[in-house]
Amino acid sequence: MPPRASPKSFAPTCLGALSQCSSDNADYLRLLQQNEHRNTYVPFGWGFTIYRAAFGPGSDERFATALRRLDRWVRFVVLSGRFSLLKFGLEYDLPGGLDPDPSELLAERLWNEVVEDYPDKDKNRSGGEDGDEDFTPVGKTFIRWGDDLGVTLDERNARYRNCLIIDDAALDSILDGLPEEVPEVKPRLVLGQEERDLVKIEFRGAWVWVLDRGTVQAREAGVRRVPEDVRPPWIRIRIGDLPMLWFELLRGHISERWWHVCLEDEVKWDRVFWWSDHAKMMNEIRRASRAEMEASNGQSTG
Repeated sequence: MPPRASPKSFAPTCLGALSQCSSDNADYLRLLQQNEHRNTYVPFGWGFTIYRAAFGPGSDERFATALRRLDRWVRFVVLSGRFSLLKFGLEYDLPGGLDPDPSELLAERLWNEVVEDYPDKDKNRSGGEDGDEDFTPVGKTFIRWGDDLGVTLDERNARYRNCLIIDDAALDSILDGLPEEVPEVKPRLVLGQEERDLVKIEFRGAWVWVLDRGTVQAREAGVRRVPEDVRPPWIRIRIGDLPMLWFELLRGHISERWWHVCLEDEVKWDRVFWWSDHAKMMNEIRRASRAEMEASNGQSTG
């Protein structure tokens, strides 16, 4: 099968001017340039395939609004990388004054492909409090999508490995958690109120489902690759973590083993997960801390 024509492509960027720029976004931009062979579907770009799994009354307008906010806020997360908290809100030193700066170039290269119509889309089951969600139709469609591309599906390219899902629960989280307008990109005080508010929005608020193609394939084939491989092939991911997922996977800093990247959330312990290569250790620490807190509360009220 010949490769499918690229729906979107971006021009390469001269790396010479970036050689002395030390921001994460400059590193990410270099990764796009240096790993062109891993990204043949959307050359020099990044992003995901987003599957719609919310089709109730009024969902057309809500879904369109959610996509718009998601795009704005992910770009805002990238653009905010122009300033380093490690430098206490100061702008990175850009030798010679890069114009445009790496953060702008990286934000411009975000492109998400949206799929709203696919087989058995009405058989998806939205996520509830009991963790009984089921996105098998999306998983099967995503596998076929990858097979039909006619390109090598590099496991370190998140566009090939992971897709995003917006069901009713994710839709509510985006519309309730992401303001329509993004703030100005500017230096902010470390631990200032404005910064704390943004952290709540980006890293503790709105989320979408992210699905792992390899884990769906293994589950459909009845394969358990390791004893721990019992988690569903989809987890929740916060909006602020989407750029990290894409580029840290490309960089090789995120494990390719699905069962090692699920970390329980601070608040909702059972079903909401973060991406982390230290998930197992952090889970044990948090469970021990929670047990100690519960025991202490029990003694104080006894």
